Amino acid sequence: SFQPDMNGYLNDLATANHIGLILSFIYCYRGNTKYLSQDYQGATDDCAKAIEHNHECVFAYLIRGNIKSKLQNYSEAIADYTEVINLDTSFEKIETYYERKKRGYIVDFNYVQPIELENPYAEAFYKRGLAKIMSGGKDSGCLDLNKAKEFGFAEASAAIKKYCR
Repeated sequence: SFQPDMNGYLNDLATANHIGLILSFIYCYRGNTKYLSQDYQGATDDCAKAIEHNHECVFAYLIRGNIKSKLQNYSEAIADYTEVINLDTSFEKIETYYERKKRGYIVDFNYVQPIELENPYAEAFYKRGLAKIMSGGKDSGCLDLNKAKEFGFAEASAAIKKYCR
């Protein structure tokens, strides 16, 4: 009878997973570059591809949320920032490839992230708070700004003074 090569199959799956994470990294990084050069459609497309390859790519959601907020599409921006906040990924896992390598760890592509931020969740709370305030949800937005401040996001204090007092 036929016996499938389970080890080979599992290795192929692991390789495919790593390739997907690498592609996600590339699309997210390129999306951020396009965002910074104000190519918002190109950046949005690349972020969508990054998410397609890794639905937990918090930075793709952050970049896409930034674009939507900049274009004053606050409801969609709020949805992207909420996705970052709701992802089931602990902050400790969000270390860059270089941080892990410097600390002597064997590099695992599950930790590859293209943009170094101290805490992507704090930024998501901050930006979601601003988007809520801009779309008329001051109370809810101020709660998010306070949460960002709790996480240590420096700009949150100034925004709280400006919008929430």
